Amino acid sequence: MKTYLRLEIISHDRIGMVLDILKKLYENNISIHSLEVFPNKVYVKSETLQEEKKSNTIENLLNIDGVLRVHEIELLSYEKNERRLRAIIDAVQDGILAINHRGEIELFNNYCEKIFHRKKENIVGKNIKELLGFDGPIINLLKSGKNYDNIEVLTKDAKDGFHYITSGRSVKDDRGKTIAAVASLKDINEALEMSNVITSKEEFAFKDIIGSSPSIIKTKKICTSVAKSNSTILLRGESGTGKELFARAIHKLSSRADKNFTAINCATLPDNLIESELFGYVKGSFTGAAENGKDGLFKAANNGTLFLDEIGELSLPLQAKLLRVLQEGTIRKIGSTVEEKIDVRIIAATNRNLEDMIKKNTFREDLYYRLNVIPIYIHGYIYSRLGNPTCSEAEDKLALLEGGEAAVSTSSGMGAISAALWTALKAGDHVVASDTLYGCTFSLLNHGLTRFGVDVTFVDATNIEDLKKALKPNTKVVYLETPANPTLKINDIKKISAAAHKNNRDCLVFVDNTFCTPYIQRPLELGADVVVHSATKYLNGHGDVIAGFAVGKKEFIDQVKLFGLKDMTGAVLSPFDAYLIIRGMKTLPIRMEKHCENAMEVAKFLESHPAVSKVYYPGLESFEYHDLAKSQMKLPGAMISFELKGGVAEGALVMNSLKLATLAVSLGDAETLIEHPASMTHSPYSAEERHAAGISDGLVRLSVGLENAEDIIDDLKQALDLIAK
Repeated sequence: MKTYLRLEIISHDRIGMVLDILKKLYENNISIHSLEVFPNKVYVKSETLQEEKKSNTIENLLNIDGVLRVHEIELLSYEKNERRLRAIIDAVQDGILAINHRGEIELFNNYCEKIFHRKKENIVGKNIKELLGFDGPIINLLKSGKNYDNIEVLTKDAKDGFHYITSGRSVKDDRGKTIAAVASLKDINEALEMSNVITSKEEFAFKDIIGSSPSIIKTKKICTSVAKSNSTILLRGESGTGKELFARAIHKLSSRADKNFTAINCATLPDNLIESELFGYVKGSFTGAAENGKDGLFKAANNGTLFLDEIGELSLPLQAKLLRVLQEGTIRKIGSTVEEKIDVRIIAATNRNLEDMIKKNTFREDLYYRLNVIPIYIHGYIYSRLGNPTCSEAEDKLALLEGGEAAVSTSSGMGAISAALWTALKAGDHVVASDTLYGCTFSLLNHGLTRFGVDVTFVDATNIEDLKKALKPNTKVVYLETPANPTLKINDIKKISAAAHKNNRDCLVFVDNTFCTPYIQRPLELGADVVVHSATKYLNGHGDVIAGFAVGKKEFIDQVKLFGLKDMTGAVLSPFDAYLIIRGMKTLPIRMEKHCENAMEVAKFLESHPAVSKVYYPGLESFEYHDLAKSQMKLPGAMISFELKGGVAEGALVMNSLKLATLAVSLGDAETLIEHPASMTHSPYSAEERHAAGISDGLVRLSVGLENAEDIIDDLKQALDLIAK
């Protein structure tokens, strides 16, 4: 092996230093192999010198003006990087193969040696076709420049068979021309084994199975009760009902949970491959067999669980072999005469009518009885009123955002409020509610629930002492909006929750979080028990759905689904509306940030306008509850209410003169919306009740949209200027 001398030359940084060093090396008749130049440092690699010549060379270099030190080193920096990269590439448990623009192999790591049974020293520099024997994916990549992923390659040369999964990437120059190609490769058997390892470690439990219909709840209970048994289970149900999820859940709850869960779909492979996958084979069993043979899935699942999906697709000969395994508890590899003892729990699944197949002699009756020890029928989402996967996904996402255990979706915000209250209350119970609420919520509490024997007391919830005085031994619900609609009064969720729970530990604190959304305020973290939303508003954010949600502990939400909503009223959310809400929640943080940014600018403008006598906005320091809002809200929100100098007539003139903002009872839209609470959202209040709640006839409520803040302000200004004059 050729050896080299490597020197590090440390010097002052000056013009001509590198040239002087090169001249001195030339004068000493030194043949330079490579040179690296850095500020104050020059690295030289040359052929090895005799000791005397090396000493003379170093001494001559030290005589150069500005050279401080010269000493011998092990490697130049580029060599260190190359060797480090080589070590990384060889340590990777995937084949890494690179070719240049001529198709010549430039990189061939240790794992490639394992796949192709070739040594790199015999391969590097040769054309890729000599290795593959055909135009493989990497050659096509060199021609087309189009990357590829996870292509299965099966080929055979005179000596060996190659079977691997490969992905490739092109290397391009500055003009976009493909100049090289790199591919990663994984032996097919190792890829399959890795897949089994990964899936065996996935955490599945029944909580991961979406659905709360009575049939799914019943199925979960059955699976839980049989999980500890070692008996064979047969899962029946239509395709798409989640049979493998139930099988995994049973495994996770079984005494075998710390062992492998291995799955195979009997419909996806031909008989010979299924047999080799299940039973394995010994060396030399068939052409192309692995050199050392292979263990099958029965062996991989030993002491664990083997899931046989689509068992009805298994051929009669394989059914006979499976029956023998179930009867004897032993397997025999293909090509072997040795019986091996195994301990595997079998869970099988099918969507076929096995009884009819038995009559047609396409499924063995004796195998049927061996598999059908514990039959479980999975019905899935069979009735949309009782459960829908899109609605379930929307519920799960909101529960996660709010920090709750579970959520229930409804066809409107009032649907969520009424369903949750009906679940929490019965005749003889007492409710304490904030005196400032959305008009329909106020009407439900004041006129609806009272008809069914529920006692309701309204208080100014901003006064904690008044709220405490209103609590009774039979108070089962404390109901709040914060910020309140439309006065934006802020209620102290933490103090109110503490007082309610101290009075009655079974009391549920409800918070309507529609104005804030979980991006701004998380009531459950502050001690509340139930959060309700009109998802028509900010959660959706586009003004194209009507929907509601309630979020809380799973036990309570399950009761809402079964008793307060679905079985009793059917006020369920449309799956398409659920899809739209999922879409809306994806942009919730971005939208709320912009809403609040615009609202702050608008609130400052309104506070400065001569036609406005008072502005209610949590972000203003002049707002009575500003400090409390800062303590429990991330941002001040995008709802503003303001009083006009004048009254109803002036308010009507302003709202009818707006050109950008839209007159509407809704809020939380991308567009700016304005309304008159006394005659619109809060008309269910009597004049006396509105006065007691602080809702004057001249109050205007504004939902600030996502338009340019200057445009919103200009629109308000031209309308307000009409009454200012």
